[in-house]
Amino acid sequence: MEDKSANHSIDTSSSNSNYSLGTDAFTVMRNLRVLKLNDVNLIGCFKEFPKRLKWLSWRKCPLKSITSDLSLEGLVSIDMRYSSLQQTWSGTEVLRFLKILNLSHSWELTRTPSFAGMPRLEKLILKGCVKLVDIDESIGYLQEIALLNLKYCKSIRKLPRNIGKLESLKTLDISFCSSLESLPMELNMIDSLKVLRADGIGLNQIVCNTNEQKSLQALFSSWISKPRISPEISWAFLPSSLMSLSLVGCRLSDGSFPKKFSNLPLLEELDLSENSISCLPEWIKSLPQLQSLSVKSCKMLKSLTEMPNSISELSIHSCSSLEIVTYQSLLLEYPSLVHDYNCDSLVMMQGDFKLEALENADPQMLKRFGLNPETVENTMVKMDLFSSYKIKMLPPQVFLSRCPYDYKI
Repeated sequence: MEDKSANHSIDTSSSNSNYSLGTDAFTVMRNLRVLKLNDVNLIGCFKEFPKRLKWLSWRKCPLKSITSDLSLEGLVSIDMRYSSLQQTWSGTEVLRFLKILNLSHSWELTRTPSFAGMPRLEKLILKGCVKLVDIDESIGYLQEIALLNLKYCKSIRKLPRNIGKLESLKTLDISFCSSLESLPMELNMIDSLKVLRADGIGLNQIVCNTNEQKSLQALFSSWISKPRISPEISWAFLPSSLMSLSLVGCRLSDGSFPKKFSNLPLLEELDLSENSISCLPEWIKSLPQLQSLSVKSCKMLKSLTEMPNSISELSIHSCSSLEIVTYQSLLLEYPSLVHDYNCDSLVMMQGDFKLEALENADPQMLKRFGLNPETVENTMVKMDLFSSYKIKMLPPQVFLSRCPYDYKI
């Protein structure tokens, strides 16, 4: 245990596991501000625990619930990830200074505390709380919350409707919430929301007829009642303020892809990796601010054509069927390829190269290279593929590289 009590902090995070410590050791540490514990069992009552504590990090806390004699009222940050908590505390705890509450990977936690006494909370991290079922409706009181992380909360079936009252929420992560049945329509009321991560969540296209105002129950009942392996989430209520959207592994296909994501005029980052699409949907071409596009491991993707000129970063790693990449017009500077390997079928990258069969090439150009399509018809040559970084045996082809107008030999 590292004692920095003169500097108002104690750190046991580097100690061996299953460390035991009596609470009476803290009796004389009345000025303690920061306490970092890792897999420590505190033995005794907490009545004399430091009252001026601002930051409590107690990872792998063995408590099933936080005892009533542990004073939390002055805390700014509570980090109790990997705890054994089944519940935090009973009733409403007044934590008027609390800004960060991290209970991630508390695998036995079944419900959140009441948030009514946390008016300044900015970050709520519940990632990996696999038994968490209920999020308290009082979450609507969190007017300063900017981050809500529910990733891998596999037992949550719904989000509270009061989520629409979170006027400062900027990032929402519901990735791999495999039991999630619906998104509340109040979600589109969060004008502050910039980042939505919904990886591993199936998207179900539901057309909401504006001439027939349907209640939330009627809107979702048609598909909630249908048996399915994993959830189908309506896209209808996404706020237009989004700047980053991640839909990795959402079982998207050409026929089931949402058609009105074009209602996201501020979108700058889009991740469609690991989906079964063969081409880009038309609405992507009309996103005026799109800068980053990722389609990694979209094994059925054959073409990326007429992409927005605004794109500056493109990731196509392991798109094994991808053949062609083009933009809406010629560009002075083409996007950087962040991941471009294992694209063995790629024959055209606008602004970079184009592979053409010999029979389609200019005969005069072939003569300059001493080539005759008839004599090399059954010939195989070694080619160092730009897109896969490996040598393959292929028929002879013409390689056209970029020039100011389009391509040159």
